[in-house]
Amino acid sequence: MLKNWLRRLFGRTPDAEPAPVAPRPVPATPAAKVRAGNDEKIPKLAAAPPAAPAQPQKPADELAEETLRARLSDAIRELDAQTTGDDRTASFLTLLGQLTANPEGRLRRPPTAAQRAMNACRQEDVGINSLVDLLERDPSLTQAILARANSAYYSRGGGPCLMLPDAILRQGRQSVHSVLLEQTISSLIFTGTEQWRRMIDQIWSHMVRTAPIARGLAPAFDVEPEQAFALALLHDVGKLAIFDRMASLRTAQRSDFVLAPATISRTLRFLHEPLGGLCALGWQFGGEAALAIASHHRQPLPEFRLCNRAHR
Repeated sequence: MLKNWLRRLFGRTPDAEPAPVAPRPVPATPAAKVRAGNDEKIPKLAAAPPAAPAQPQKPADELAEETLRARLSDAIRELDAQTTGDDRTASFLTLLGQLTANPEGRLRRPPTAAQRAMNACRQEDVGINSLVDLLERDPSLTQAILARANSAYYSRGGGPCLMLPDAILRQGRQSVHSVLLEQTISSLIFTGTEQWRRMIDQIWSHMVRTAPIARGLAPAFDVEPEQAFALALLHDVGKLAIFDRMASLRTAQRSDFVLAPATISRTLRFLHEPLGGLCALGWQFGGEAALAIASHHRQPLPEFRLCNRAHR
């Protein structure tokens, strides 16, 4: 580096040695010509084949999906091994078979209008007026967004916000997206049996209470608050996906789908994390968010770390 600096300053390097003079070619002797002729008769080694082109790296979302599918398969096998005796009912085996054949187990997709509104929130080139047009089609969404804008977290001494464009500007697109997500998941929760209803209410209440806590703690961890809100809101969505699958099987069979409470709790414990990650992928939250949801109980797995490094 010092030589380069001196070269730029003075045009040359001090104490540089003179350029070497190329030696004159020496005419070949007869013996050298004979040796050269013999060398031509010796077969030359074939050149090494060109190196194979590097395989293109898979997208992060694809790697995340492969990781979550593999983890779900492992969890299903472990759940099957630990469910014995009277707990291995026909309903349990049917649920396990359905999740094995179709491991995504995603919660039902949001309505088209909600999907469009959430996609618009993620696109900065979509103007406020276009977003307002989408949201005004559902009065319940409009009411929820106005309520969030007038909450203590966002009002902070400001006056009441009564217009939807003002509410969007006050809280930002990320917050509007979180409101839409919360309203959408809430609308997709089915009633089910009385036993399931109580469990689902507890799960949903836990998800809703966790989200604002995560948003409040986010700045301490250098995380975008509304992103933390959305991830916390979705962290147990895999449990809702399991209940959703149980309800679908109950409707298809046109009979009661009976599982003991202990079996339901065990199924939720083993399967909800990878299923929740797949739900997040299905809702286009990306591989990083899906992996975070799929490991929120702090059980780092080798495939998780591998996929997370690939994403970075």
